[in-house]
Amino acid sequence: MTVALTIRSVRARGIDLALQRPVETASGVMRTAPLVLVDVVTEEGVVGCSYVVDYNQSLSVPDAIDRARVLDHEGLYWIEEPTRAAALADAAGLPASSHTFPELTVHLLGVTPTCRYLEYLDHAGPILTEPVRVESGHALTPDRPGSGLEWNEEAVERALGA
Repeated sequence: MTVALTIRSVRARGIDLALQRPVETASGVMRTAPLVLVDVVTEEGVVGCSYVVDYNQSLSVPDAIDRARVLDHEGLYWIEEPTRAAALADAAGLPASSHTFPELTVHLLGVTPTCRYLEYLDHAGPILTEPVRVESGHALTPDRPGSGLEWNEEAVERALGA
């Protein structure tokens, strides 16, 4: 069942956060995480936020808003496809893992029987009210509803001013 939502407002802000550990990519070594923060409010009362990592540092804010809208339309894909993949991996006895966006994948891998590891790239942790907690090498799944993605506005303002 598909539910159509009407977007009331979209706010996007570009920031560049220093990474605690540099990340090596095909383009070189990233010492900062160029993020576009996207906040969406719908007429139906749904409020949410997400971020887009601009690895190539080529996204404009309008591009990020368009990408966020695409992600919104693909929202079920983000849940259905990994869930289907987890069931196939379980049936075949194969390990399952993730790639990036640990705020969501910690939930998905938490219910994946053959979860091997969660790839933890802490792009947004410094600006979240509750980043993914890692204790003794294990990412802890929050016991609250939703992804728990919420900006620490003071940290965002500091990053914007830097």
